Amino acid sequence: FSHLKVFQLKRREIMLSLCQRVINKSKNCTLKIAPYAFSLMFVSGRKTYTNTSRSLDLPYDQFYNNIVRVPQRHDQVVDYFINKVKKYQTADNMGRLLVDFSRFKKDKDTKIPNTTWDRDGRINHVNNGFSIGFIGWTNGKICIPLNFEYWLNRRDAQESYSSKKDIAKQLILDAQQKLETEGVIVDGEFINMEMLEFYEKHSLSLIGRMARNRRITTKDGACHQLQHHPALRLKGNNHTCTVYAEYKGKWYYFTAVKQKTRSGKVRIVFIISSSARSSKDHAAVYKMRWWIEKFFRTIKQNFGAEDCQSRSASQQRNHLYAAMFNYVVAQELAIAKKKKSPEKALRVLKRRNNPRLFSEYIDWIETYAMN
Repeated sequence: FSHLKVFQLKRREIMLSLCQRVINKSKNCTLKIAPYAFSLMFVSGRKTYTNTSRSLDLPYDQFYNNIVRVPQRHDQVVDYFINKVKKYQTADNMGRLLVDFSRFKKDKDTKIPNTTWDRDGRINHVNNGFSIGFIGWTNGKICIPLNFEYWLNRRDAQESYSSKKDIAKQLILDAQQKLETEGVIVDGEFINMEMLEFYEKHSLSLIGRMARNRRITTKDGACHQLQHHPALRLKGNNHTCTVYAEYKGKWYYFTAVKQKTRSGKVRIVFIISSSARSSKDHAAVYKMRWWIEKFFRTIKQNFGAEDCQSRSASQQRNHLYAAMFNYVVAQELAIAKKKKSPEKALRVLKRRNNPRLFSEYIDWIETYAMN
């Protein structure tokens, strides 16, 4: 018991020492958002300004004043993500862009900027909050978020309204200017004639999920919905099958993939691609899309992406960029510690009953944040 008491006191001293070092050095930190991002890692509850300042044993006014003074250099944060991508790109694997929207619930305060009413797919219910389009990059081993943009419904956006497809297009074009990749992976929301023409116009290799009721025509003249087409029937132990067919006057590769749901039921998912490859490779490439789903889960559950209650649009952006920054850091930590997920890496290093690991975690954060 006495040993634990000594460690708790030592841990508090280490925390206070780290906080002071971060505050002292934040003025010279290349990425100004880093100290705020790392402060979010110490909070066990909601990542609000109040809880964060309390976890760091800092007066609220002192913590808040440091946050609002963070320069709004969001372009620096995006450039940081771009440079991280280039670090992991190789000649054999240039990686692919991921595009998807996610819902961030904000029911308690309708006065927060950029909130809008939209359907939340997780609960199949309309609520108030952020509808945000994210673009990221993955090579199948790590996922690096690049940028995001808010979507507002027609009533809230009025004359400045942009559809989710328009936002997705702009995110892709912005990323394409800074990165060379192998193509884009999207969900069914971004598979229609408008988007297919966009991918073709900008020479983007496409792979994405397609609705099962879309009609395709194979070379033998057979015209059926994907779910009923004889060429896409999975027989015996086959889990994948690909056919080259025409859709709306354009020719693509269509793949049927057998998947198991969480409940153990079997379902067939249909994939469209503009590139020739084996059916197993089509399935493997599309599976990389789930990296962005893991990203959504982690920044909401571990880095408090939904928790910021500030009514400042710039502070809300800072909070989301900080969560994205933490996700990149946590993944690199998981790779360094040979852990299967960012959550497991953080859980091990923040374990309170191991002074050596906690001290190592403190040193690692300081080095990463200040370089």
